[in-house]
Amino acid sequence: MRRFFCVLLAVALLAAAPLAHGAGWGNVKGKFLYDGTPPTPGALSITKDKEYCGKFSLVDERLVVNPDNKGIANVVVMLYVRRGKKVNVHPDLKKASGSVELDNNHCRFDPHIAFVRTGQELVIKNSDTI
Repeated sequence: MRRFFCVLLAVALLAAAPLAHGAGWGNVKGKFLYDGTPPTPGALSITKDKEYCGKFSLVDERLVVNPDNKGIANVVVMLYVRRGKKVNVHPDLKKASGSVELDNNHCRFDPHIAFVRTGQELVIKNSDTI
């Protein structure tokens, strides 16, 4: 399965290379798919605030797979740049806009992944009553 993801990412990068070279900027698109039958998420063992958090059907969300198309959620791809090498940022993305919110709601953080740019405000809040 790991080999499949590496091949998928390589194909996406190769397909985007001509676009990036011609226009100076490019986009990378891809999908991470689970090969085979995804495991059923197991129930979490609640050890803290059992009276409150026990009301929710909390499951292990380390691997979230869409049952319809087998797409894997919450995947992060990182572009490695050598130390000391300048990274060009598209002008539209240079200015941070708005804030990014991470909320603890029903004893789970949402969203699981948030992208925050330099200069952007990160708001961490707890909507639970505990």
